[in-house]
Amino acid sequence: MAAKQVKKSFFKYSENDLRDAIKFGSERKYNVPHSTLINKLKDKVPFDRKMGPDTILTPQEEILCRWIIANAKKGTL
Repeated sequence: MAAKQVKKSFFKYSENDLRDAIKFGSERKYNVPHSTLINKLKDKVPFDRKMGPDTILTPQEEILCRWIIANAKKGTL
């Protein structure tokens, strides 16, 4: 029998925990790293979590994506 693989979470706190830690000034209670809290408060990093660069599609790729999504909703794919 194969062992189950557990997907590890990159963050050990939720966005709500981060907001509460900032609001109440208690990083330990919400398991938010001190450096994260300081960086958010000093606007060194954006508040919203965003990993990696923006996704940029060409106009043709945008049309293709919309077509795929529309047909998938209809059930024709």
